[in-house]
Amino acid sequence: MLKTKRLPKEPEIFLQSFELAKLIIKSTSWFPKPTRYVLGHKLEEKSLQFLLLLNRLVGPSGIRFQEGEGRRNLLIQLSYHLDEFRVLLRMARETGAYSAGQYDDLNTRTQSVGRQIGGMMREAKGKSV
Repeated sequence: MLKTKRLPKEPEIFLQSFELAKLIIKSTSWFPKPTRYVLGHKLEEKSLQFLLLLNRLVGPSGIRFQEGEGRRNLLIQLSYHLDEFRVLLRMARETGAYSAGQYDDLNTRTQSVGRQIGGMMREAKGKSV
C-alpha cells in the first residue's frame, strides 16, 4: 500500500479568495462586449492581485511568511485591494454586467474575506501594542 503525504490544510481565507477569483474569471467571459475588455479585465486583474498578495501573507499551506510590520503593511494593502475590488464589483452590477443575484453572491463572498482580513488586522495590531 502506498502512503500519500498529507498536505497541510489551506487557510479558509485563501480558499475563499481562490474560489472568488475563479468565479470572477469564469463570469467575466459572459460580460457584454463593451464592459468585458475594460471592467471584466480589471475585475480579473484585481482578484488575482489580491490572491497573490494574500499568498505572500499566509501562503496556501498556512505558513506565515510575514510577521510584525511587514505583516501589517500587507494586511493594509490587502484591505485596499479589497475596497477597490468592491468598487469594480458594484460598477459591474450597475452597468448590468452582473444580475442582482450574481452580485449578491459575489458581494457576500467578498464581505466574508473582508471580515477575515479585519480580524487579522486586529490581531496584528494587538501584537504590536
